[in-house]
Amino acid sequence: GDHRDLHSFPYTTLFRSSIVGFTVLFAVVTAVAAWLVTSSSRLSYAGLQLALAFYLINLSEFRFQTSLTLARDRAIGVVLGGVMMWFVFERLYRPRPAADEMVAAFIRNLRIMSEIAATSPASTNAAAILKIRKQRDQAYSYFGEVNSQADAVPFETGPERAGHMAARDRIRRWQASLRTFYLLEAPLIQFRVFGDEIVKSRTFARIDDTVRLECAQSFLDMARNLENQLNNKPQDSAPHKSLIAVMEPWLHGEGPAFSEREEALLRMLHTIAAVVDRMQNEVVSQPLYATD
Repeated sequence: GDHRDLHSFPYTTLFRSSIVGFTVLFAVVTAVAAWLVTSSSRLSYAGLQLALAFYLINLSEFRFQTSLTLARDRAIGVVLGGVMMWFVFERLYRPRPAADEMVAAFIRNLRIMSEIAATSPASTNAAAILKIRKQRDQAYSYFGEVNSQADAVPFETGPERAGHMAARDRIRRWQASLRTFYLLEAPLIQFRVFGDEIVKSRTFARIDDTVRLECAQSFLDMARNLENQLNNKPQDSAPHKSLIAVMEPWLHGEGPAFSEREEALLRMLHTIAAVVDRMQNEVVSQPLYATD
């Protein structure tokens, strides 16, 4: 018998090169489908259908699929299913628009942030500390929900689309400011709860309490303003007290010297005040759905 190396035969080389190409294609399509599946509920179905069509075409039999007829039938079936779902859920039975869901989630997050800012538990109150941790986790999940609904807004149609896209741009900008507050508030909470009372000055404590309570009220005012617009009620255009203006007398007045850590935290407070002031002014001055 002739025992020549099988790897020298053309069909073996073809098989080896083809399986590598198929593996790369399989990985790319699966990654794209998985990325779509993990998006919002309005878009995840597209990822599921993409994966289903690809797998039905290429994995239905234990051999390379070269017939275009099968691929055509599967693709037409997926497109037809997508069109029918769009017709039913977008025209016959239209759920709440993604823009409204986005705004509602952002309003809930504003209220959570207000609760976090208004709370100052003692280090010995384990239940209150656990509550703050749960609230921060909930706020983080709301960030994701807002982003998910914002990603779905461009895919919706109708006469209100321009206003919804304008609201999307504003909410995404305000969410960045709210996330800044979320990140900067963490070390302030830590120092407020676990800091040594001996090294904390009373002046710093008064500044911190004043700013965080004003932040809490500002978030509630913004939530009420946006909720009124969401429900087609008159917008509250009353200006809120400037947090920077609240801090200035404390920072430039004569008082005790702050520790190095308090100086760093005061700079964080000043940044928070500037961020919340800008956000509050924009919410008051810019109607949510205005396209101008």
